[in-house]
Amino acid sequence: VFVVGFAIVVFLAMRRRPTAPSGEDIVRADPGAILESGAGERKSFNFGKLDFHLKYDKALSYKDGRSTFVGIALTLPDRDGRTFVVTADEGELVSPPDKPADLTVAKLTGNVKLTTDNGLEVVSADASYDGKLGILTIPGAVTFTRARMKGSGVGATYDRNRDVLWLLADARINVAPDATGGGTVDASASKAGLARADNFIKLEGT
Repeated sequence: VFVVGFAIVVFLAMRRRPTAPSGEDIVRADPGAILESGAGERKSFNFGKLDFHLKYDKALSYKDGRSTFVGIALTLPDRDGRTFVVTADEGELVSPPDKPADLTVAKLTGNVKLTTDNGLEVVSADASYDGKLGILTIPGAVTFTRARMKGSGVGATYDRNRDVLWLLADARINVAPDATGGGTVDASASKAGLARADNFIKLEGT
């Protein structure tokens, strides 16, 4: 009787115990990654000042220091305490092995958009950011808008330290009329530079 009763207790206890998930139940996005996680954020400061602030929907990290993110928003400091934000569908960030919190290079792909705090918006398909130089480089077609001004080109750079956007080829800039109907501009050039903080535009070539 004791043996039968003990067997019944053990049987019922095992039935109530939830089945632990096995490793085969977990679907990995990339078997080569050493770490995978969901939504989160990462911040880095240099002498109390923001170096970068990254938000993402998904993250994968690798042994060589690379980190790939899905659905990213990267906030970076600009001149005079301002900031600009770069969003993209995906991004790959590289950090030095001895300083994993630092940002060396960021490669951005899919619906890349740079937005400054005073209304400049730059849109492209792909871009890369050099953390040491503080320069965002766009290799292909690019468009921009700011208030009444809009423009386009092929290839561009944005220097966060100098706060200057350069259209590197086939630059075209258009300024819509103001409330009185004046102030229109329609210009084209081989290259064009826009220094938004210093309020000037420079056209070069043709």
